[in-house]
Amino acid sequence: MQLYDLRHTYCTDLERAGVPINVAAKLMGHSSVKVTERIYTHTGEDMLQRAGSQLSAFYGDGNSDGNDAVNRGKKAAES
Repeated sequence: MQLYDLRHTYCTDLERAGVPINVAAKLMGHSSVKVTERIYTHTGEDMLQRAGSQLSAFYGDGNSDGNDAVNRGKKAAES
């Protein structure tokens, strides 16, 4: 394991914990948020699911588990 691996894991964990990207960039010591976005962040299925759930809660759809919002987002990205 290299130092890079630990930094990468740390930044990914920050993202998964919901830490805003600008805060993660400062914690990582990056001069720009672009560096953090480009190198250290990933969008996992669990993060898409959480975003869908947050959108459903925002729009007041208490019956959705977030899949509907995630699927709509994927379809929009594909078109």
